[in-house]
Amino acid sequence: MKSPKNHELRQLRAVIDRLDKAIIAQVAKRLAIAAKIGALKKRQGAPIRSPKREALLQKLHAQWSKEFNISKQTITKVFDLIMEESKRIQK
Repeated sequence: MKSPKNHELRQLRAVIDRLDKAIIAQVAKRLAIAAKIGALKKRQGAPIRSPKREALLQKLHAQWSKEFNISKQTITKVFDLIMEESKRIQK
């Protein structure tokens, strides 16, 4: 017989699975937009990197991490990876 604790654990893990899929879907959307930005930058002869924009995003991410009670270090790591991939796509 399955215990109620195991049932609750399975339910919570199922919620996490759905959230993880939604996060990945949102990252995919963000990267698709980054690709469009890269194409626009190429047409305009603009550089891929924009230090001012990156600094603004870091500031926003720090504010949002505080708003949602997530460590700044965790959010920085996540967005460093996303930004790295965004720049790779834009090349």
